[in-house]
Amino acid sequence: MDGVSPEFCTANQLWENVVDHNEPMVITLAAKQTMTVPIKTVQLTLYMENFEPYTNDFLVIDVPEDQDILLGMPWLKTTKPDIDWVTERVQPRVGQNPTELDTPPGKKNKKKKQESEDTPQVCGLREW
Repeated sequence: MDGVSPEFCTANQLWENVVDHNEPMVITLAAKQTMTVPIKTVQLTLYMENFEPYTNDFLVIDVPEDQDILLGMPWLKTTKPDIDWVTERVQPRVGQNPTELDTPPGKKNKKKKQESEDTPQVCGLREW
């Protein structure tokens, strides 16, 4: 699950793009606590330095530690980054272009490009 804070949605006037799925979702947190949240999503394209643009439906949810965006397994599986847990740095895997990993050689992923042109964009995220 990728998430975006309600405050970020307000600050960037994204509420008109938020889809309310009219059903609850049970989320299990790291400490095995569970919480129920309404399923509201917004499609965003995320731009991070040295990474390919990333487009996905982000769950509108309170994001911990005063951050705006929560990147989860969908982002990790798509970008396959190198993560240095000691220095808390995330960077693209050397020699791999994330867009090319899921696209057969010689074919461009036109659908992803079209989605990103029609999707609100997130730029300038703070480091964790």
